Formats: sequence, C-alpha cells, structure tokens
Amino acid sequence: MYRPTTRELEPRGPAGFTLVELMLVLSLVVVLAALAAPSLSGTLARVRLEAAAEAVRTAWADARLEAMRTGQPVVFQCRLGTGEYTLSKLTDATAALAGATDTADQEQLANDEHEDLGAITFTQLSVGDPLDPLLDPSVAACVVFRPDGAADDAWAIVEAANGQRRQITLRGLTGAARIEEVAVSEGT
Repeated sequence: MYRPTTRELEPRGPAGFTLVELMLVLSLVVVLAALAAPSLSGTLARVRLEAAAEAVRTAWADARLEAMRTGQPVVFQCRLGTGEYTLSKLTDATAALAGATDTADQEQLANDEHEDLGAITFTQLSVGDPLDPLLDPSVAACVVFRPDGAADDAWAIVEAANGQRRQITLRGLTGAARIEEVAVSEGT
C-alpha cells in the first residue's frame, strides 16, 4: 500500500493572485484607459458631426424627392444655435414658385415633424453663393425645393461642441449635395 510522505501532504502555496498583483494590473488598466480616452472622445465627436452632416444632406434629398413626387414645394427650415430642423410642405405654392421664402417663420419651425441633430448645432443656413460677402450668417434662410426638382443653391454649416465644423453645399439645379470640412478660423 502506498503512503504519502509528509512533503506530499503539505500545501503547495496559493493557487490564485495576490492582492498586490491584482492592484498592479488594475492600476495599469486605469492608466491606459486615461491615455486612450481623449483620442476616443475626439473620434466620437467627429463621427457624430459627420453623421449630422449626412442627415442634413439626406433631408435635402428627401425634400427634393417629396416635392417632385407630390407636386408641392417642400421647405427645409432649421433653428440656428440648435440641431432642430424640419421639412414641411408650402401651402402657398404660387409664392414659392415665384421665389418667395418668407412663408417660413424662423422663430417657430413648422408644425410638421421635427428632427434633431442632438449635440450638433446649425450655425448657418444660407441661400446663394457661399462666397457672397453680403450674406448675414445670423439669419437663417429656408431652402425651398420646387416640384420641378430645382431649388436655389444653398449651404449649411453644422458645428460640434468641440468647434469642428462641416459645410453641406447644395447645387440647386441638380440636387447634388456635398459635405466638406470647414476650418475653425474661417468665417461662418
């Protein structure tokens, strides 16, 4: 019969990690997370800004298609300083076709369904040439999409909380829109 010796019966030591080892690994994880957090937050802000600019570009395409489908002008409006915008049908189609855009009240958006870009805000929405020095960036225009598929050339600037900006430019005749980065030093 086999008899274990006293050495074989003695405990062999701890089977797990010591508290010191766990604290060391935890402190390394915290330091690495602190180093990675700023780069991740900047990336996240940039992704949100790109998504918001894409949402505006898509809203313009939807408004153009809706105007062509229904035969009624559709207006894109936004409230500066917020991320709120709406698409609404114009009731006075004759005025819209003649170029009037004053049917849209900038103090109160239309009662149609509102959309919100969240933390991203509109800093400008203008109709015409972005290089025109007479444009007042503090006054938001509205973009009217006519039943023939045309609209005036327009552009909007959206801004993230960290100051990054994107400009969405609409070619009114074709309905094509492009998104480009705007340097912070450039004017609105």
